[in-house]
Amino acid sequence: LLLVGCGKTSLIQFLSAAMRAELQVLNVHAGRTADDITGFVEHCEALAEEGGGAEVWAFMDEINTCNHLSLINDIICHRRLHGRAIH
Repeated sequence: LLLVGCGKTSLIQFLSAAMRAELQVLNVHAGRTADDITGFVEHCEALAEEGGGAEVWAFMDEINTCNHLSLINDIICHRRLHGRAIH
């Protein structure tokens, strides 16, 4: 199912606020580098570790436009970043 222009990002923003989770958003576009994505994930991990149990949601928007889908696949599906397990 592909939903385009129907408010997916707005829905995630609403849900994270309702759950009192900290939402971090990375707009993934063709100009994003693998280092940008890696830095985003590492930043989210650091926030979660420093947050004293607060939940952090990492949202990568528009991933279909990115040149680094294999990296994103490892992060989302395998919960790994460059071979290292992530939360």
